[in-house]
Amino acid sequence: MTEINYSGKYDVFLSYRRDGGETMAVLLRDRLAAKGYRVFLDVEALNPGSFNEQLLDVIGHCTDFLLVCSKDSLKRCKNEGDWVRREIAHALKQGKNVIPFMLRGFAWPKKLPGDIAALPMQNGVTADSNVYFDAAIDLLCSRFLKSGAVGQAREGGAPQAVDAPEKPALTSKGVTVGDTITFGAYAWRVLEVRDGKGLIITKDILERRPYNTEYIDVSWENCTLHSHLNSVFLGKFSEREQDVIDGEIFLLSVGEAMEYFSTDDDRIAKRRGEAGGWWLRSPGLGLRIAASVDFDGSIYRLGYNLYSEVGVRPAMWIKL
Repeated sequence: MTEINYSGKYDVFLSYRRDGGETMAVLLRDRLAAKGYRVFLDVEALNPGSFNEQLLDVIGHCTDFLLVCSKDSLKRCKNEGDWVRREIAHALKQGKNVIPFMLRGFAWPKKLPGDIAALPMQNGVTADSNVYFDAAIDLLCSRFLKSGAVGQAREGGAPQAVDAPEKPALTSKGVTVGDTITFGAYAWRVLEVRDGKGLIITKDILERRPYNTEYIDVSWENCTLHSHLNSVFLGKFSEREQDVIDGEIFLLSVGEAMEYFSTDDDRIAKRRGEAGGWWLRSPGLGLRIAASVDFDGSIYRLGYNLYSEVGVRPAMWIKL
C-alpha cells in the first residue's frame, strides 16, 4: 500500500460523534473552508487504506484539533477502544491545539479517562444557539485557531501557528440605550449607560434552567442559578472579557424589568425563534417561588416553583 504524506495538506482536524455531531461537523467544515482554512473531515478526505491509522497520521500533521461536543458525545469515551477517545488522546499527546466546540445540550462528564482527563481544561467555544453560530465561528477563527487561513503567511507550505489579530472585547463603542452589541459570543441589549459603564441583558433567552435545583427555601444570592451564571456561564468569556465585566452576573428584578422595558411587547424574548418566559431574581408571591416574565412579555408576579425550567436572560454591568 502506498503511504500518503499528509504534511502541509490540512490545518484543522474535525473530530465528532456521528450520532448528534455529524451535521455540525459538515457545517463547520463548510464555514471554515469558506474562510480559507484547510479542514480535514474523515470519509470525504481519506484515501483508500487503513482508516484508523490514517486518522492518527492526519492529526499528527494538523495544527488545530476541533472537537464537536454534542449532547452525550463523550459518554462512550469510557470505553478504551472508543475511536473518538483515541483521536482526543492522540491530539493531546501530540500537543495539538485542542478546541472543544460545545453545542446545546452538551455537558462535561463528571469523570473522564486518564488519557483525555485534560480535555475540559482546554479553552473552547460555546455555540448553544443557531442565532449566535456566526458569532461563534468568528470567535473560533479570531481567538482559538492557531493555523492561518490560506493566503496568510506560511513557510514551506506547512501550517504555521500564527497569532490571531487582537479582537476588542466589545464590538461597539460609544453605545447608547437601546443599542444591540456583541460581547463574547452573544448579542446584548443595552439597558442603561452611566459613569462609563453599561447595563446589558442578552437579546434572547439563552437556555432554560431551574432557579434552584432543590425545592427548598432559598434566596437569589444562594440559589443554584446564581452560582451557574457566575461560574459556568462566566467561564464562557475570555480573561480579557471577564476584566470588562463589572461585578456579578445577575437576573433583573421585577422593578428593573418594569423600569427598563416600557411595554409588555418590549419584554418579549425568544428562544429558538419562539417566545418564552424568563426568570426574574425577585421572589414570587408564595413560598419557594420566583417571579418571571411570561411568554407575552407580562410580568408574572405569582411566579413559578424554583425547580421549574424557565428561560434565562443574564444581565451584567460592563465597562465601556
